[in-house]
Amino acid sequence: MNIYEKLQAIRCELQGQTLKKSGKNEFVKYAYFELSDFIPAVNLLMKTHKITSTIQYDKDIAKLTLINCEKPEETLIFTSPMADGGLKACSPVQNLGASITYLRRYLWINALEIIEADSLDASTKKEEGEHFIPDDRTNLDIGKIVCSDCSQPILTKEGAEDTKVINFSKSKYGKPICWNCQQKKK
Repeated sequence: MNIYEKLQAIRCELQGQTLKKSGKNEFVKYAYFELSDFIPAVNLLMKTHKITSTIQYDKDIAKLTLINCEKPEETLIFTSPMADGGLKACSPVQNLGASITYLRRYLWINALEIIEADSLDASTKKEEGEHFIPDDRTNLDIGKIVCSDCSQPILTKEGAEDTKVINFSKSKYGKPICWNCQQKKK
């Protein structure tokens, strides 16, 4: 099998497993996948299908490379822009560690098409004027809501989900758009 067939087989086999979100943020009431929720299963599937991986980080880009062990010249690359972890009261090294952990998780979720409920569209919503107000059942994952134009997470300077920008852009444009992309539309 070529690397595309192997990746698709891994995706399908992983989809057939029950993955549970063990990460919880009690403050904004959402659950999320931690790496430990899916990496053990992924490693076994990759071993079975003879694929290995590397992750590289540079100043601007994080890169997950999947390699066909039977034909090492066959690779698939998934990338993400680098971003600061945005943790308060932490050292630069702790913020770097947070960034690496988040990016690893998002790279794997993207590469393996691990499905999570769409945090805006699949949630129960109430409209009040022009503001989207999630109820207690909304499953928000910080950094999951990304700009429809540039695909960057819509976050505050502190690294929290920027609900004001999300709500405003959803009411004005019908979709989440980050502040920078909204400025370009003017």
